[in-house]
Amino acid sequence: MKIKHGNYSRALASNGRLGGLARGKKYENKRRQSQELYIANIKITIKEIAEKVGVSIGFVSDCTKSQFMKSLRYSQKFTIQDLLKLNDEQFQALTLQDDILQDLAKMERIKKSDDYKQLKRDKLLKF
Repeated sequence: MKIKHGNYSRALASNGRLGGLARGKKYENKRRQSQELYIANIKITIKEIAEKVGVSIGFVSDCTKSQFMKSLRYSQKFTIQDLLKLNDEQFQALTLQDDILQDLAKMERIKKSDDYKQLKRDKLLKF
């Protein structure tokens, strides 16, 4: 039996399979648990975190690989109790700071480039 393209997602959903954003939401809690354990306990390994949370080692590694997560861990400014007090938005803001800082640094490098300066002189850029 051949399934039409538009009915494919419905067929998978009827079988209990999730995809896209619905599948990603399933792991939000596990991602946060992994990050909390990683930040709060410097002695725990990624393998131990994966076993406690019930995910793969690769999942934990992906959640904790940013330089900012590592700096949070080694600064030891946060205990698990501190992290548990944060709501989801606060925790996400804490963990996304690294991405924002990297983007700002990238913009600064671009603004210092000769190509950017030439485009600015030619009045082709407004920022």
